[in-house]
Formats: sequence, structure tokens, C-alpha cells
Amino acid sequence: ARGSYMSPTRSPSQAGDTYRFIKQQSTKLIGAGLSSPGPTQMSVGGQGVLKMSNGHQITLSAEDQELQVEISNVAAVFGDEISRRCKQKDIIKTCDALIKASGNVFENVYLAVWKLVEFTETDAMADYVQAAEAAKKCAEEGLGSAKQQTKDLFELCFGAAHAHGQFGSLIRKISQDTDTACDVPGNLKRISRILEKVMLDPKVEERGSEKVCDVVRAMLTANSMAQVTRVAHALLSCSDICICRCKDRFVEHPSYGGWRDLMINFFFIDDPNRHVCEVQVVHRKMLMARQGLPGHAVYDRARNAVEILEKMGCAKKEERVACVRAIREAEGAREGGVP
Repeated sequence: ARGSYMSPTRSPSQAGDTYRFIKQQSTKLIGAGLSSPGPTQMSVGGQGVLKMSNGHQITLSAEDQELQVEISNVAAVFGDEISRRCKQKDIIKTCDALIKASGNVFENVYLAVWKLVEFTETDAMADYVQAAEAAKKCAEEGLGSAKQQTKDLFELCFGAAHAHGQFGSLIRKISQDTDTACDVPGNLKRISRILEKVMLDPKVEERGSEKVCDVVRAMLTANSMAQVTRVAHALLSCSDICICRCKDRFVEHPSYGGWRDLMINFFFIDDPNRHVCEVQVVHRKMLMARQGLPGHAVYDRARNAVEILEKMGCAKKEERVACVRAIREAEGAREGGVP
């Protein structure tokens, strides 16, 4: 993906053409998903038909089929490049250094801002913690888990396109009701980034695209923790959705680098695909701090470094020795010597 740690092995012109095509097609999928009769329309089997995981079938246009081919081509490119990166000399040391350097950039700033929020909004924190706990309990007792119903990326995008409009309407209503600012992207998540996430999953053969739950996503920006709490209550009281995951990254588990937010995943109960969507609730002070930092150029590289370590099975320190030994043995075998 452009600007990230990964870099396809294709020539720039080939990769650029493929990514532009995929980006254009992912935009078209939204229109197709919202204007078509939906996944309940049945069609006769044969070439140009997609059989959905829910048992329904969708007729594919020539462009749809071309997109399927392009996704397969790019997946092969990503797979080759990931394999090459994982075999690079000193790759673990390189990733560790990159992660440490990027963490130093963000962590101190975010921590200082969060301490200010805690100090100035003490009275609101208890209510927030209670709301986050309620959302987590709702997810644990809900009808589904935070994984997609399909392992296939192309089918995942169709499900995302079908859910996109309903998701946007709900988030904009919650934004209005809670007086928060909302950002609902007009496009689905870039397929190139989805592919990157899928191919870097250590269990890609088993899970496919099941764990990609932010193809349809939005951000709500709150001016206070009290507003964050109101958003959580609005989602909890919505009878149209099933909350399937809640990550309290404000208090319980701050994300890598010190970033804090509340992330909630859900699907619409009347959605036959049960496509899992994501809403991120952020505090404006944290967002302003992030906008003043180097941003995605650094974040993308650190994120890919973490993903590469996870792909290699050595994200945890105790896993490093075995992984390093395996790499050295492989290098010794290639060079015909003793590792």
C-alpha cells in the first residue's frame, strides 16, 4: 500500500494501474450494493454468479469478474513480497527498531494529553467506564462475534457495499443526537489495504478475510468523555444493531503508541450478510494531538512492522529465539554452509 512499510514487487506502473483499478471498483461496489435488489435476489448458476456464504447468489457483471481477477493478481504480489520481507537479513531487529522509534514519537504526547483529560474530566470518567463495561457485556452476550461471515474478499466487499448506506444513516443520526462530529467515508476501505491485512495474518489460510471488520467504518469526535459516554449509550439502546465487540482503548487497553479511543463493532440485525462494521469514538483533544504529529507515514510503517513480526510468529519476545534460529538455519541451507 502506498506510503506503508510493504512495497509490491511489481513495477510502479503495473502496481499503480492495479491499485487505481481496485480503488475505482471498490467505489463502484458501493453504488452496486445500494442500487441492486440486494442479496436476496436469486439467479441461475453458471459463469458470472457469486454464491454468497448465506446461501444466496448474485449475478456478476463483466467489471465485477475483472475485479475478482485483479484481486487474485494483487494477492499473489502481496504474498510474494511478504515472503521476501520475512526472509530479509536482520528483519526482526529492523522491525523492533522501527516500532521503538515510532512509539517514542507518539507515546509521550498522547500520555500527556490523556492525563489532561483525566484531570479536567474526573467526574465523567466513572460514567464512561460503566458505559464501556456495558458495551463489552453486550458484545459477550450478543448474537454474533467480531468476525465476518465470509472468508472471501470479493464477497466481503459486496456485503460491505450492501451495509454502507444503512450504516452511514445510523452514524449520522447518532452524531446529531449526541452533538458529536462525524466522519463517514464515502468509499469502502481500500482493497489494497484489506489485502495487506489479510495476507499478513499468520492464519490467512484458515481465516481469510474473516477478521477484517473495518471495511465499513466511521469516526465520531467528542468534545468530552461525557459525550463519548452518550455515544456508547446511543449504540447500546439501538434495537437495529447487534454489538459484537467493544474495545475500551481510553482506559483499559490503550493501543500501540499510546493512542486512546473507544471502538465498537456491530452488524445490522436485518442484514442477511451480518456484515460487521466499525465506529471509532475519539476525544477531540487526542485527535488534535494526533494531527500535530508525523501521522500516517510513521504509523503505517510501525503497523506493518508489527504485522510482519506477527506473520513470522515472533511478535512476543519469548518467540524470538526459535524464529531467529529458524531464519539462520534457512540462510545456512541457502548458502550451503553451517548456520
